[in-house]
Amino acid sequence: MQIVKNLILIIFLVVSVSCSAEPPQSDFQPFWNKFRAASLANDYPALAALTKFPLEVKGVDDSVPVKKYQKEQLNTIFPKLMSQPVFLPKDNDVVETNLRDVLTKTEKVEYKTTDKEIRVEQFQFQFQLINGKWLLVRAYLEE
Repeated sequence: MQIVKNLILIIFLVVSVSCSAEPPQSDFQPFWNKFRAASLANDYPALAALTKFPLEVKGVDDSVPVKKYQKEQLNTIFPKLMSQPVFLPKDNDVVETNLRDVLTKTEKVEYKTTDKEIRVEQFQFQFQLINGKWLLVRAYLEE
C-alpha cells in the first residue's frame, strides 16, 4: 500500500512540474508593461535588467551581420532602435511612424509561442523566456 501511495505522489509531482514548465500567455504582459515603461522613459538600468547581454542587433536584410552590444552600450543603441521608422497598415494605406510611437500606443500585447522555444516577437524586438524570466534577446535595426 505504501508503494502505491509513493507512486501516486511521484506521478503527481512529475505532472505538476511539467504543467508549470510552460507559462500561461498572461505571464508576458507584466514583463511587457515593465519593458514598455522603461523604454519610453529611457530608463537604461531598468532596460538592462530586462535584457540578455550581449544584445544581438540584426539588420532587416539577412546579408547584414549580427552586431552584439554589451550592457554599457545600451544607451547608444537603444535610442537608434526607438527612433527607427516603422510602417503600419492603416485603412487601405501604409503609414510611417517610429518605434517609440508604436510602443506608446501598444499597452496590451497578443502573442503565440511554440512548443520548442518560448519566444515572442513584438515589432522590432524579440523576447525569450530564459530560466523562467522574460528577456529582450534580439532587436532589428534598419540603418
